[in-house]
Amino acid sequence: PGSVSYDGSRSVPAVSATHVYSVGMTGQLFCIDRATGKPVWNVSLAATYPPKGDLKWGYSQSPVLHGSMVIVAPQSRKAGVVAFDQQSGAVVWESPALGTPGYVSPVIARLAGVDQVIMVSAGRDAVHGLSLEDGRELWNYGGWECRIPIPHPTALPGDRLFITGEYGAGSAMIRVTKSGERFQVEELYTTQECG
Repeated sequence: PGSVSYDGSRSVPAVSATHVYSVGMTGQLFCIDRATGKPVWNVSLAATYPPKGDLKWGYSQSPVLHGSMVIVAPQSRKAGVVAFDQQSGAVVWESPALGTPGYVSPVIARLAGVDQVIMVSAGRDAVHGLSLEDGRELWNYGGWECRIPIPHPTALPGDRLFITGEYGAGSAMIRVTKSGERFQVEELYTTQECG
């Protein structure tokens, strides 16, 4: 995926009662059996979901577990976020392509009464809320932009989401609400300060 400054994974593994899930710097997603230490399955994100741009510093994201799924963000032209079955490695769902790649891990947050995947990508309309059921986009926010996003957003009480990044991006606070089936995003503030 590009040059790397040091060997080894840039991610924190996700651990279930029976397995460990990790994304390596070249985009290898592994499921490892905790009892035996042996691989159960693996997927090359770089081969299956080639990234839109150059990941100069390799894959730098942590997988997240939800129910029977392990969720990662290949940020490719084919899919922005993908959920795999924890036991088999089969694809459960793929989200639409989202934006250009960064180094952000997907997170799960409850906003507007709905558990969802929150993902940040580089470029415009960079902050996305995705359905945990099928990966469809529930909402997006385009008032904040970072050319190399790294920190994941932080969910706060009151259906708020704090987004921050360096490289001149600054920070933003938004609120996500829901009326019927429609989600709405309210910008509470922006600042050039990086939180």
